[in-house]
Amino acid sequence: MSGARFFAERDPDDATRAWLDEDATRHARARRLRLGSVVGAILGPGFEQEAEIVAFERGRTSLSLRAQRSPTEADPSDELILVLGHADPARTDFAIEKATELGATAVVLFRAARSQSPLPAASRLARWQRLMRSACEQCGRTSLPELQVAEDLGGALQALPSRCAVFGFDQQGQPWSRALAGRSAARAAVIGPEGGLDESELQRLADFGATLVSLGPRWLRFETAAAIALGLLGKAGGVGP
Repeated sequence: MSGARFFAERDPDDATRAWLDEDATRHARARRLRLGSVVGAILGPGFEQEAEIVAFERGRTSLSLRAQRSPTEADPSDELILVLGHADPARTDFAIEKATELGATAVVLFRAARSQSPLPAASRLARWQRLMRSACEQCGRTSLPELQVAEDLGGALQALPSRCAVFGFDQQGQPWSRALAGRSAARAAVIGPEGGLDESELQRLADFGATLVSLGPRWLRFETAAAIALGLLGKAGGVGP
């Protein structure tokens, strides 16, 4: 078995068939998959089947579906949300990809006071959706994170689910070992852009009831802080790596 996994669309006229879209077809060709190769076809959250490549067509790949695979343990069981101040697009690529691998169920981008560029265009959002999809295929997930964009931190906080334990990560916060990080139905990590969150944003977090946490004395790149924060919150909830 190749080990390759792809999000696929079931043929509406034949339940034993499915197909890969143009992006997935390009990826399959890059991996040198051939007719007869067996792949995983992700057909929805929690639902994956083995499938055989039966035809490479123009802009898509046809699959013949086989047995359903056992449920994966890679899908997150609790809500784990990354609230990320918009920053350098390439580094945001990395942060979103790693957030997906670490079990984030949603990523909320916001324009922070210290963000150096406007909110991303539709083309960049589409790129991030593709990165999430590819990361899910790689790490064993069948459920895609939700991607949202907010005008500012206030809007991002309002987008969070009720009863969400919010943790703002900043050097002014308390050491992680002292933070109250008990298991919660939903947890969110708030990370600022390269310059961090400003005083008004830190105050907004305090007013919202967030716990402010420090990741140590070093100034970390925001994508590094995002990966560490999600790892810590996932571990605190019993679902971390």
